[in-house]
Amino acid sequence: MNDAALPPSERQARAAARMRPDLQIIADMVKPGSRVLDVGCGDGALLDYLWHAKGVDGRGLELRQDRVRECVAHGLSVIQGDAETDLRDYPSGAFDYVVLAPDVVGARAIADSSPDLHRVAPLAMANLSALAPSQPNAVLRLWIDLPSGSTLPGFVITAGEKLLDSVTFYHRVEEASAAWAADSGGSVLELHCYAVPDSVHESEIADTLKEGLWAQFPELRWCRVLGEHLQVNRNFTAFHTGMRARRPPVQTEHSCLMLAGDWVALTVPAMLMEAAVTSGLEAANAILRREGVREEPVYSVPRRGVFASSRSKHQRAA
Repeated sequence: MNDAALPPSERQARAAARMRPDLQIIADMVKPGSRVLDVGCGDGALLDYLWHAKGVDGRGLELRQDRVRECVAHGLSVIQGDAETDLRDYPSGAFDYVVLAPDVVGARAIADSSPDLHRVAPLAMANLSALAPSQPNAVLRLWIDLPSGSTLPGFVITAGEKLLDSVTFYHRVEEASAAWAADSGGSVLELHCYAVPDSVHESEIADTLKEGLWAQFPELRWCRVLGEHLQVNRNFTAFHTGMRARRPPVQTEHSCLMLAGDWVALTVPAMLMEAAVTSGLEAANAILRREGVREEPVYSVPRRGVFASSRSKHQRAA
């Protein structure tokens, strides 16, 4: 049934059920009645919730036709379009704020094709255009016929064993995977490599990650792999020593244009996914400050190392 035909209370309940935790954090920061343009809105879960829970005037732009159809089935105002070319069709002043938040590859493509972004925030866009992705990263999800990880944390660092940097026992952190594991008696794992060496061909990645898993968890070597899905992306931002100074900050020269992603310069130390989430919080807080609304706390590891005071004392003594 099309959601638009459902009673309002049931539509709102369905919208809430579709929300991921990270989207809920964003939704909590949106002022009721705001005008929102969700560029790359996917299945429309965030727009759907904001419409029903906060009464926003929401629009969406999505490249994939199947996702556009899904959004329309939920009664959302979403059109198919390419952010690199179709944003110009929206009139000036149509929205209160813009948060540019793709990965570094997508953000550069949008910026490089938008003279208006370079006009209103020339320094931020110049810094963005100078950024580049790092080495490819890989994620291999496995569905296996054995239970695993019951005595371990949900996320385990493995120190680069045969490409393998970390393992997530996905059935312990995600509801759908937990339900599959309970029904099948197996488990769902994600194997991560954060920087695939140039010497490793993409066709070798899956088998090499699995060899790393067997080395770390030999009790799983004889499991039966029921399904697997590999993603190889090149969208992490290169972040070597000295590169922070050339990253654009969250707040650009234009007071209503903010940036978010693992490629922006943050006020706290963070990298990768943690940096992306933190930048989103900082961008939201910049908007909340302008609206006179209470900001959300941003948590961080200590900004000063435990040995910093000892080093300072030693330097003064010398």
